[in-house]
Amino acid sequence: MAKTSDWEWRIDSEPVQVKNVVREILGRLDEKLPHQTHEDRCDLRLILSELLINAVIHGNASDTSKQVHIRISVEGADVRAWITDEGSGFNYRSAMDSCCGDGGLYHETGRGMQLVMVLADVVSFDSRGSCVSFVKRIGAVKGNG
Repeated sequence: MAKTSDWEWRIDSEPVQVKNVVREILGRLDEKLPHQTHEDRCDLRLILSELLINAVIHGNASDTSKQVHIRISVEGADVRAWITDEGSGFNYRSAMDSCCGDGGLYHETGRGMQLVMVLADVVSFDSRGSCVSFVKRIGAVKGNG
């Protein structure tokens, strides 16, 4: 059985914090998953950046007194992440319907979530809508994993 690695971070709700923590997360993943492709790494950078920016701006309303908690776990070829904000949550079903339904690509917001849904193998939300989790299978060909 593959050894599991777990890491956790807390960042203040400031967009500048996102870039720094994504860089640190990717560095740790580079060490743990040296076989990842350039595409895998780019997918992870985009997924993490979009979800963290959403947590900071939409979840915590850029309130610097609130934080975003990030947990990353690697087991085998699976990168699992949980991103939790301190906001009041949102109706993710309604938000996904409006951004991913007909004409969603033409909305001013929501395209990031569409990309996350395509690039990650699994995306889910808690019942409150304040925690999003994803699984990205490294080296998997979409549709075969």
